[in-house]
Amino acid sequence: MHQYVSSSRGLELQLDEAVSFASQNHVRYLAELKELLAIQSISTLTEHKPDMVRAAEWLSRHMSGIGLNHVEIIPTQGHPVSYGEWLQAANKPTVLIYGHYDVQPVDPISEWTSPPFDPVVRGDNIFARGASDMKGNAIAVLKSLEACMKAGQLPVNVKVLFEGEEEIGSPHRLSRSHSARSRFSGSKAELSLSRLW
Repeated sequence: MHQYVSSSRGLELQLDEAVSFASQNHVRYLAELKELLAIQSISTLTEHKPDMVRAAEWLSRHMSGIGLNHVEIIPTQGHPVSYGEWLQAANKPTVLIYGHYDVQPVDPISEWTSPPFDPVVRGDNIFARGASDMKGNAIAVLKSLEACMKAGQLPVNVKVLFEGEEEIGSPHRLSRSHSARSRFSGSKAELSLSRLW
C-alpha cells in the first residue's frame, strides 16, 4: 500500500512538472505548430509531393529533438512515413501512437477568410488547413511526450507513427506489410490521434 501511494505521488509530481514545462514553452509550441501548418502537405495533388517529404522530414526532426530514438523516414510506394520510438521503460507496456500529416485540398479557396497555409490565431483558435485534422493533434501529443520526458521517465514505452496518405485511404500504410507488423507486434495499445478532435 505505501509503495503504491509513494509511486502515485511521484507520478503526480512528475505530471505537475510536465504541465509547468508545457506552460513555460507555450510560445515555442505555438510557433512550431505554425511551422508544420505552413507545409502544404496535400496528399491528393502530385505537385505537392515535395511538401509531403518536407512534412515527413519536419516530424522526424521534431521527434529526434524531443528525445525519441530510432527516428526514421520510411519510404512507401506512395508518401513516406515518419517513425520514432522510446523503449526505455523496462517491463512496461508499449503504446503505438498513430497519426497522419497529410491534409485535404483547400478548395473552394473563396470560403477561406485567411490563406489556408498561413496560420492565423483568432481568439483561442488557430485557423489553417490541417489545424484540427490532424497536425494540431500531432503537435499536442509530441509536446505532451516532450514535457513528460523533461519531467522524468515516461511510465510506458511509445512507438510513434505518422503517415502521409490517410486522406487518400492509406493505400500504402506500413501496417499492411510483414516487416511493419513485426515492428509493431509488441504494442499493447493503440492511440489514434483522429479520435482526439
